Amino acid sequence: MAVYTKLEHQEVKQFLEQYNISNFKDYKGITEGVENTNYLIKTLNQDFILTIYEKRVDENDLPFFIKLLSNLSENRFPCPKPIANKNDEKINKIKNKNAALVTFLNGQSKNKITNDDCFEIGKITAQLHEITKTFNIYRKNNLSIQSWKNIFEKTIKQKNDLDESIIKKTKKYLNFLEDEWPKNLPEGIIHADLFPDNIFFTNNKVSGIIDFYFACNDFFAYEIAICINSICFDNNSTFNMTKARNLID
Repeated sequence: MAVYTKLEHQEVKQFLEQYNISNFKDYKGITEGVENTNYLIKTLNQDFILTIYEKRVDENDLPFFIKLLSNLSENRFPCPKPIANKNDEKINKIKNKNAALVTFLNGQSKNKITNDDCFEIGKITAQLHEITKTFNIYRKNNLSIQSWKNIFEKTIKQKNDLDESIIKKTKKYLNFLEDEWPKNLPEGIIHADLFPDNIFFTNNKVSGIIDFYFACNDFFAYEIAICINSICFDNNSTFNMTKARNLID
């Protein structure tokens, strides 16, 4: 969510004129993140986030992401709600790039996740999985086992100085994982990127989840594994069993 696409005040104003939004006051680029360009849009009555989709996001996936956020919002899940323009379109264009306007979420992410925070994150993750059971939308997980093998093959081609023993060992592990990859675990729509910077808190309760642009259909265990890796290790890289138990309880 860095600022790759620079906008002038007049460009933002003209973009907002396509919506039933008035009293535009100001805008500010959001420098956190690395994937898309985001601006905080301030109006007299409400704040919004303007997201401009950069190269990594496949435009063919945008309908899935927007539909997911819209359906979650309709079910009162705390996530950004896509705003439709005057033509009832939620995917728009600015500077020849796909863009979306979504509601602003209150709260702050935490640099240090506590044991109690892990319980709250587990609870909101379970709500996400439960709510989306009835959603008839699908997106393949492009960062699962097959993608790992493709990434490794590209790495070998780009790095000619890799030790042969490392290459052999990595191939062995990847083949093992592919052979043993489970096939019958509970599955559904997952966020797939639940790191601390995508989780907002207010008064030590989860108040919002953002950045759904890795969301896909996969095992719920895959989601839990990501959460354990992202929030259940202490600063010295030591696994914290209490945090993990709170997460899955």
